[in-house]
Amino acid sequence: YPSLGSEPFPCLASSWRVHLPTALVTFRDFQQSLNPPILHRTELLLTEEHPAHNLCAELTKTGEQIGLFANTSIIGFRSQWLQLIRDKGFELVEFELRPIGNAILSEEAAFGDTTDLAIVRHRTALSRSALSAPVQSLIRDGLLNRTHTFFDYGCGKGDDLTSLLLDGFTGSGWDPHFRPDGIPNSADVVNIGFVINVIEDKTERVEALEKAFDLAKQVLVVAAMLGSSTDAHAPRHFRDGVVTTRNTFQKYYTQRELQQFLEAVLDHDAYPAAPGVFYIFKDRSVEQAYLLGKSSDRSRVARARLASVTGFRPRRITTQVRASEPEAPAATAYLEALWATCLELGRAPLGLEVPNPDIAIAFFRSTRRALNVCLARNELEALVRAGDGRRDDILVMLAFQFFGRRRRFGELEKCFQQDIRTFFSSLVLAEAKAQALLFSVQDKALISTACETAAAAGLGWLITGESLQLHTSLVERLPAVLRVYIGCATAFVGQITDFDLIKVHVESGKVTLLSFDNFAGSPVPALKTRVKVRLRDQDMDVFDYVGAYAPTVLYYKSRYINEEFKHYAEQFAFE
Repeated sequence: YPSLGSEPFPCLASSWRVHLPTALVTFRDFQQSLNPPILHRTELLLTEEHPAHNLCAELTKTGEQIGLFANTSIIGFRSQWLQLIRDKGFELVEFELRPIGNAILSEEAAFGDTTDLAIVRHRTALSRSALSAPVQSLIRDGLLNRTHTFFDYGCGKGDDLTSLLLDGFTGSGWDPHFRPDGIPNSADVVNIGFVINVIEDKTERVEALEKAFDLAKQVLVVAAMLGSSTDAHAPRHFRDGVVTTRNTFQKYYTQRELQQFLEAVLDHDAYPAAPGVFYIFKDRSVEQAYLLGKSSDRSRVARARLASVTGFRPRRITTQVRASEPEAPAATAYLEALWATCLELGRAPLGLEVPNPDIAIAFFRSTRRALNVCLARNELEALVRAGDGRRDDILVMLAFQFFGRRRRFGELEKCFQQDIRTFFSSLVLAEAKAQALLFSVQDKALISTACETAAAAGLGWLITGESLQLHTSLVERLPAVLRVYIGCATAFVGQITDFDLIKVHVESGKVTLLSFDNFAGSPVPALKTRVKVRLRDQDMDVFDYVGAYAPTVLYYKSRYINEEFKHYAEQFAFE
């Protein structure tokens, strides 16, 4: 690899393969190849003192966060790797992954005086073959689906909008050059992607951001070009940015600078979704759901119902309804929908939380009476189980909010206020319990008991007194103390979904994360990476197993998953 250390993903120039039993040596020259193999994670081959070590490590971390390493079978060659980066909505610029927004072409020609330069903004618009980074983030995080309305503020050539409309989404867009007849409409989700960074006037930049936020009913997503104060993309500075040879303007931000700018202008929290991409929520309920969803057990409601399915027989409705006999099934259907709401909340809904109150009144004369009938015909133990799960989800979320900006009770979304009242009486008591939960991760006995509880529920393989090992998709179902324990560790390494297995060390205060080659598809997957996080000294060790002479493989994979996994029966039979 001649360019190792000078390029982030060096190409393979030549290789020798030696087969020791036969002394057979084969040589391959890739220097004339149009699509040579490339090397990833190059920081692992560089000393820590090497000037490119930290740059490569940060690049790898970013790549993991946006899912570049999710399918390792397609990333080994240069063309496929660069295409994957583009498909994710990014481009590789030296040692950085930057959101594709407004490409700058050659910047070799110098300008004269730029004081009176006429900036031509529309030349920054790109034609895309894939959704942009902010729109991909919205869909990935469940903030944009076919039930939402979408508006693209400054949509450029409209490729995002066209792709979404073809896929059944509802949306519209406006652009001062390419779509001037578009009417700025309010929508659930508004995207202002790679717009503020091409506006050379600071006042107009702020106005565009404020106008886009005013249109958003639920969430605004903002994307801008990232760079650094030493970015050398242009030969001449203009105002607070740079000017290109095409008379376009670019304002480069750092991630932190962009976040501070958004929060200062809009006076709302800006949540990072990807490099150069932030969410700003207008709807508090959507914001709380987003934050709670990051720490919640998505199968909680389904599991709360299980006892009802196996051992409970619901009573018939005895209340008279204002409906003819053919419409009686509609009353039952409404009660089932109302019960689903109860289980989702973990408590009885109040006020506007009651779904379709007009239907409730039509059938049962009042929402209160509909709720009483609903509770009478269902197993209340299921509601208690759902409530216990939601209480734990809230505690986990609040525990991690100690690392960010805390909110007063009046600033919380109404539904979340009711959660606090129902489950904890007050926000002060809820935060006290969350803080106690956060600090309880140092209790070895508590961690050991929680591991035993998890193993008994089919969540992982327990070596008593030593460790619990399980698939990362099961983490959301663990007891709250283990979710916080693991969450503290993954703060060092990024998204837990970048790994396959996780090992909780009971005694040593460590958490190990393991990534395998084709974990889902191979009955005996080979280990690629092992990361050991040492919570007590807040450091970690990274071990790479790719290319080992004798690959480290995982035996008895069924121990670390459970019967709910696809092909579990085949895996167990194989073993």
